[in-house]
Amino acid sequence: MLSGLLGIGTAASALKPEYPRCVQKEAPMKPLIFASALAGALALSTSAHAAARDLEGIWQNDRGGGALSVLDIAYEGSTYSVGASAPCGRKACDLGETTGYVLTPPGGRNPDRDAVGISAGFESGGASIQVIATGGRGGRLQVTVIQAFRDGRPAIYTTENFSRRR
Repeated sequence: MLSGLLGIGTAASALKPEYPRCVQKEAPMKPLIFASALAGALALSTSAHAAARDLEGIWQNDRGGGALSVLDIAYEGSTYSVGASAPCGRKACDLGETTGYVLTPPGGRNPDRDAVGISAGFESGGASIQVIATGGRGGRLQVTVIQAFRDGRPAIYTTENFSRRR
């Protein structure tokens, strides 16, 4: 031990391999924005849980515009199939279909009973789009949309209300 403090090496220390030092990089902004928005959306969601099937359906933006115009949600076991369209001038641009994941509160293990919403991600030409939809009961969804632009512009988010199409 004293030899280590004095800088005198031993045969055992000479055999120890040199490992590269780990360099911690800053976390990219997109996951931080997503985590903040998800926490906010869950905090603002109603205390009553929606059954997973309550989130299914075709949902229309109440304003007719905003970041998204329509969400089409179908429950498939433990995940969702989520389609979305966004306003593009006079018509809607199809963002495609992706997998949506059940959001439950801490301790919620049964998505059929404990679901408070869904999360889904889309890629468009110039942005990554994260959608967090909560609610579902009473024919209403609260939808938070986060758009992270690839050209260096700051990410933006909106929170809008959607109603089930009849």
